[in-house]
Amino acid sequence: MSLRRILKSLFSGVGPKIDDLVSTLLLLHEPEVFLEWQYAAAIEKSWGPSEWNHVVVQGPLAFLQIDGILVHAVCGRRPYWTSKRNLPAWADHDAFMTVDHMSPKSDDEARYAVIARLVLALLTENCVAAFSPALGGLVRNDESLKERLRVMADSCRATG
Repeated sequence: MSLRRILKSLFSGVGPKIDDLVSTLLLLHEPEVFLEWQYAAAIEKSWGPSEWNHVVVQGPLAFLQIDGILVHAVCGRRPYWTSKRNLPAWADHDAFMTVDHMSPKSDDEARYAVIARLVLALLTENCVAAFSPALGGLVRNDESLKERLRVMADSCRATG
């Protein structure tokens, strides 16, 4: 399916429903909006070059088509959780980014593998922590997060 058809279906109410999404949340020290070339470089680094890879960025919103798989990223310029009472002190953040797998519902493990590959390629020191059910909850950005993402990404290398 072409990116144009996917976007058209999303905005016509025919696209994936919120229940079909799997996501990973990144808590950031400060706001960061990735540019089209940064997403494209991350995709090429993780999947290699392909004529099927496309990126559309409009401000904090990005739609990425990776070998026919639709991924959506949103960069927020405010804390994700405004009440920080239940967060560990190291999870203090002023911005966030979500990475959502939006292709039709399939195996969640395979969908999280796609997200993990992209997040690994985009991950910087600006990231405080990541949250996802597939990660087992909130994980500080250190070697343990990178290792968990690598394990998730390798779990379904054939997908995407």
